[in-house]
Amino acid sequence: MYAFSKKIILRIKEYQKNVINFHKLYKFARINYIMTVLDNELRNTSQGKHKRVSPFF
Repeated sequence: MYAFSKKIILRIKEYQKNVINFHKLYKFARINYIMTVLDNELRNTSQGKHKRVSPFF
Protein backbone atom coordinates (compact mmCIF):
# COMPACT_ATOMS: atom_id res chain seq x y z
CA MET A 1 0.00 0.00 0.00
CA TYR A 2 2.79 2.39 0.95
CA ALA A 3 4.69 1.73 -2.27
CA PHE A 4 1.49 2.22 -4.24
CA SER A 5 0.76 5.63 -2.69
CA LYS A 6 4.41 6.64 -3.17
CA LYS A 7 4.07 5.86 -6.88
CA ILE A 8 0.95 8.03 -7.08
CA ILE A 9 2.71 10.92 -5.33
CA LEU A 10 5.63 10.65 -7.76
CA ARG A 11 3.20 10.65 -10.68
CA ILE A 12 1.42 13.75 -9.32
CA LYS A 13 4.75 15.56 -8.92
CA GLU A 14 5.69 14.63 -12.49
CA TYR A 15 2.31 15.91 -13.66
CA GLN A 16 2.74 19.21 -11.81
CA LYS A 17 6.20 19.64 -13.33
CA ASN A 18 4.74 19.08 -16.81
CA VAL A 19 1.94 21.57 -16.16
CA ILE A 20 4.44 24.22 -14.99
CA ASN A 21 6.59 23.62 -18.07
CA PHE A 22 3.51 23.87 -20.28
CA HIS A 23 2.56 27.22 -18.70
CA LYS A 24 6.10 28.54 -19.22
CA LEU A 25 6.02 27.44 -22.86
CA TYR A 26 2.53 28.89 -23.32
CA LYS A 27 3.56 32.23 -21.79
CA PHE A 28 6.64 32.36 -24.01
CA ALA A 29 4.63 31.50 -27.11
CA ARG A 30 2.03 34.12 -26.26
CA ILE A 31 4.65 36.84 -25.78
CA ASN A 32 6.31 35.75 -29.02
CA TYR A 33 2.97 35.91 -30.85
CA ILE A 34 2.12 39.37 -29.50
CA MET A 35 5.58 40.63 -30.47
CA THR A 36 5.08 39.30 -34.01
CA VAL A 37 1.64 40.91 -34.22
CA LEU A 38 2.99 44.26 -33.00
CA ASP A 39 5.89 44.01 -35.44
CA ASN A 40 3.44 43.38 -38.27
CA GLU A 41 1.27 46.28 -37.12
CA LEU A 42 4.23 48.65 -37.18
CA ARG A 43 5.39 47.39 -40.57
CA ASN A 44 1.89 47.70 -42.04
CA THR A 45 1.29 51.22 -40.73
CA SER A 46 4.71 52.39 -41.92
CA GLN A 47 3.85 51.10 -45.41
CA GLY A 48 0.47 52.81 -45.29
CA LYS A 49 -1.52 49.57 -45.09
CA HIS A 50 -4.04 49.45 -42.25
CA LYS A 51 -4.65 45.74 -41.81
CA ARG A 52 -5.72 45.09 -38.22
CA VAL A 53 -4.62 41.85 -36.60
CA SER A 54 -6.23 41.11 -33.26
CA PRO A 55 -4.42 38.72 -30.93
CA PHE A 56 -6.66 36.11 -29.34
CA PHE A 57 -5.04 36.47 -25.93
